[in-house]
Amino acid sequence: MKLQHESLEDFEPIIKSLYNTVFSTEKISNRIIFPSKKSYYENCNQDYNNAQNKIAEEIIKVYEIRKQKESELKILRNEVLKDKEAITQINELIQVIDNRILTLRRLVDSIAFKLFDHKVWIARRFILYNKRKAIDIPAIKSNIIAANLFNTKGSINFALVSDLTSYIEVGDLILKLWKHDHFKYLIVELKTGKVYKMLFELLNSDNPLVSSEISKFDTNTSKQLERILRQKNRTDKVIELINHNKGIDLLTGAPLILKDNKIKWKFYDKILKEAIEGAKNEKVALCIIEDCFTIFASTLPDMETFH
Repeated sequence: MKLQHESLEDFEPIIKSLYNTVFSTEKISNRIIFPSKKSYYENCNQDYNNAQNKIAEEIIKVYEIRKQKESELKILRNEVLKDKEAITQINELIQVIDNRILTLRRLVDSIAFKLFDHKVWIARRFILYNKRKAIDIPAIKSNIIAANLFNTKGSINFALVSDLTSYIEVGDLILKLWKHDHFKYLIVELKTGKVYKMLFELLNSDNPLVSSEISKFDTNTSKQLERILRQKNRTDKVIELINHNKGIDLLTGAPLILKDNKIKWKFYDKILKEAIEGAKNEKVALCIIEDCFTIFASTLPDMETFH
């Protein structure tokens, strides 16, 4: 995966800085004693929020460059005498930007994984389709504002912007809330506009005339209502599963019981860094962990790496 381009800032210092921001508290947790577990969570959440904001800023910045280059590419392709070299260069730059955005989103995936306490079976409940979801810049811009309003300094609760991840396809914000000595999850859909406000108020009303009111809606409003109901149905199913360990799986529609199996996780940061350093020095590097897990790193273009 190519991440460097002469027209962009060096990516390595950016991603290293962001990685250190995400895991700042965790890195010192083995060397210092926190006053309480609550204090540890508060510090971690502050790291996550700082990183989430910086990652959003970086993604938005490079995406704006991508939009500009797409416009230039469109002009070049419409010319009678096409500048093939210029078209190739722009395509290469766009590919590097896409790779950077994906890498940044993967870092947010790691924040989400931490919020789910490394429980893969919980993280999988947020997947609707077996493909990576597209980036949604307008949603990121608006939802990061809402997340910052929630993520106050020193809070044990945390709001993650779903659209910054590469796989969470349910809700705009994922909230991890401390309730009665344990954590609960909440999925938030953020909607704007008078029509959405009216629909939400109507759906949450005990008014017996709700059905007759709904029957009066025009086609567009009815479609909005259908979307809201679908989203609510999905979020209800996910919340039921992750908070009570049983319910309906979104992907298959089958009944599901989650077992909180105790897994001892091992982290291989040192070996991963060795693979990266090896690739820097020798262009490619291969590390095998416990005779079963392989880490391969390359600084060569994809075509040369996998030829």
